[in-house]
Amino acid sequence: MNDLCMTKESYLVNSYRENIAKLKLEFSNALKERDSAVRAAQIAVYNTTRITRFLAILSEPAPIKTLQDRLLALLSELFASDIVVILDPVGTGTFISLATLGIPETLDGYCFSNAVNGHVATVLKTNDVIISNQADTDKNVDNVLRDLGAKSVIMVPLTTAYGLSRGVMILARCTYSPFSNTDKDLLMTMGYRIGLSIEQTQRNTQLEKIIETGYEITRLFDISEIGNEAVRAFSSIFCTDAATIVLKNSKSIPECIAWVGLEPGQVDVCVTVTESLLNDYLFAATRPYCTPDLHDTAKRLSLELPRNFPVRALMAIPLFRNRHVYGLLYGLRFSAVPFSQEASQLAALFATQISVSIENARLYQSR
Repeated sequence: MNDLCMTKESYLVNSYRENIAKLKLEFSNALKERDSAVRAAQIAVYNTTRITRFLAILSEPAPIKTLQDRLLALLSELFASDIVVILDPVGTGTFISLATLGIPETLDGYCFSNAVNGHVATVLKTNDVIISNQADTDKNVDNVLRDLGAKSVIMVPLTTAYGLSRGVMILARCTYSPFSNTDKDLLMTMGYRIGLSIEQTQRNTQLEKIIETGYEITRLFDISEIGNEAVRAFSSIFCTDAATIVLKNSKSIPECIAWVGLEPGQVDVCVTVTESLLNDYLFAATRPYCTPDLHDTAKRLSLELPRNFPVRALMAIPLFRNRHVYGLLYGLRFSAVPFSQEASQLAALFATQISVSIENARLYQSR
């Protein structure tokens, strides 16, 4: 009987201890969940504050250069970054930085690498973030960043309303302090807003220049003068290395009437390209045509280009007379930096002004 009582008592004690241990574990887990929820709430508040400060700067009515300087300073503070760089290859046509912080003034105008395997070119192509937390030994990180002591680097696409990359934002730390997934998500959101802001600013500037140039060109009545002024302005407005106008003559044979940035032999190649494009059934001659690599396109057209022909990216804008295409206005880049859809749409507006001016000049000269 005593043994039975002792066994029952022992069972009750063990059960009591198990319940106590279980309660302690549940209480500990509850505390951890509470602490985790508090930390999540704190991070959410902190991130909301960062976004709010970021949007406040973008909404300020200040010159774009001032906004860029303030924006880079804020990004440096919010993400503890020693170096901040904004590149806009699609908009500017080059990998020269649009704005920098932490880069010495002696390196102003430095052109970042556009190597195919480099991180900058990869972000631009894939529209995805790249984080390198061993940047000092990462050969795909640009040399200037490694020379400046960057240890942790994040590269974020600057996307547009069309969801495509127009540029890259680079943040670098000179310590082995990795960028987190939270940093990545926030910077992706900020990259989109920065991309839209740059796109809108460039569009407004281009529209102003198109209107101004159109006014100047309508005052000309010589086709050669119109062509020369048009290609000069077109190259400047759309940040190209070269530009040319190829029109069909009275015998429907394409010939170049104006160019800038090309050698005479290279102009002849553009005429050959025009013949192929206008005769190719896949080419939609009634709307702008863009390619990031003309040499690849030439293979599809069974067209042989000289190996030393420098043009890579091409934007061809149809010129109309009586609703028929009678020529092309070209924007040409010597690097494989594509033209944006926004740029081709604005270029079509510019081409309409050129077509009207050329037709007016023809009518004037036929008097």
